[in-house]
Amino acid sequence: MCIRDSLYNKGEGYDDEEVMEKLTESSNMSRRLAEYPESQKSLALTAARRIAEFLGPQMVKDKGLACKFVISRTPIGKPVTDRAIPLNIFKADPAIRIHFLRKWVGDVSLPSDVGLKAILDWDYY
Repeated sequence: MCIRDSLYNKGEGYDDEEVMEKLTESSNMSRRLAEYPESQKSLALTAARRIAEFLGPQMVKDKGLACKFVISRTPIGKPVTDRAIPLNIFKADPAIRIHFLRKWVGDVSLPSDVGLKAILDWDYY
């Protein structure tokens, strides 16, 4: 897959796994999530907080957490640090996946079968 072509075509012709492989961002947390102030913002912190939200706080209790995420295009007007979507959510049970995706992207009308390519901020990439 040519990254330039996939960006230009917004992933058309590629499955979600291929797109995810090329566009995933990753960051390792140097401290435990609880050690960061709630007011501190970063892509990794947003992803870690969201992992804790849907998998439970035990999943983010240790330092060195590897956060893998993509950037959604919504909520529109929000800073990019508020639009990080942890990749773990795409492996979750469909009901859980859509519940949290709707919450995080700020769109309760998001179809239950929405795919990764539909929520990505292609302009960011």
